[in-house]
Amino acid sequence: MGRARHNVFAKSSSQRYVVIWDPQWRIIDCLRPSPDSDPRAAFADAIARLERDGWTAQSGAEFGFTFLTRADERRLVTITGRDPFNSAAQSFSPF
Repeated sequence: MGRARHNVFAKSSSQRYVVIWDPQWRIIDCLRPSPDSDPRAAFADAIARLERDGWTAQSGAEFGFTFLTRADERRLVTITGRDPFNSAAQSFSPF
């Protein structure tokens, strides 16, 4: 059985979120690009904005997330289709 791969950068009419988290999963910033915009460009713009503020990406962002550092601080930037302010359970339970 093959592994399903979800392309977070695929064009979609649904809302996407570019979220900046701290190491304790607290939301620092949440950007909501328009649903029909290019998700890859919105994600790259968020990373570029952080880099202009002195943050350094620790890896490439081809999988829809990357960690950035500045001095002793660390942030996680992700792009997701799930509203980060939605507090509903995020895992599947068969019970």
